[in-house]
Amino acid sequence: MLNTVSIVLDRPISSAQVCGAGGNTEPVQQAAAEQAKAMFDTEMQKIEAEKKRIAQLISAVEEAVTEIDDLRKRVVTENQKQIALLAVEIARKIIVSEIEEGKYDIAAMIEKALQASPSRDGAMVRLNPADYVTVEEIMKSGSSNFENVKFEADSSILPAHCFVATSKGVVEYFIDDQLNSIGKSLGE
Repeated sequence: MLNTVSIVLDRPISSAQVCGAGGNTEPVQQAAAEQAKAMFDTEMQKIEAEKKRIAQLISAVEEAVTEIDDLRKRVVTENQKQIALLAVEIARKIIVSEIEEGKYDIAAMIEKALQASPSRDGAMVRLNPADYVTVEEIMKSGSSNFENVKFEADSSILPAHCFVATSKGVVEYFIDDQLNSIGKSLGE
C-alpha cells in the first residue's frame, strides 16, 4: 500500500517541476524535438506534393484555355467565311430577281464599267439587245454622259451586263464576276 503525504502551504504554488532520478530531462526533450521535426517534415512533404498537384492542375487549365481560344478563332473564321458566302448568294438571288423584273439601271452599270476602263474615248460597249434599246432611248433623251462611246447589241451578253473594249484594254462588267470578287474579299 502507498503512503500518502499531505502538504499544506500557506500560499498557492507558482511553478512546479517534475524531477526524475538524477533530474536529467534532456533525452525526453530530444525525443520530443525529433518527433516534432518528423511531424514537420511529413507536413512539408504533404505541402510540396500539394503544390506539385496544384501546379499540374494550373498547367492543364492553361493548356485547355489555349486550346479553347484556338478553337474559338477557327470557328469564328469559318463562320465569317460561311456568312460572307451566304450574303453573296442572297445578293445574287436578289440581283437575279431584280434583273428578271427589269429593275436595274443599265446606264449606271455602263458608267461604272467605263470608269474602270483605261480610256473612255473611242470605247465600244457591247450590251444585251434589250439593254441596247434602253441605252438608245436614254441617249435620245439627252440625259446620258456617253460622248465618244459606241454601243453595239450582242445577244451573247446577258441583261445587266456589258463588255467595254477600248484601244488600251477591255473591261467586262458581269454581275457574277462582281459578286464572286465581293465574296472572295469578304471570305478573306
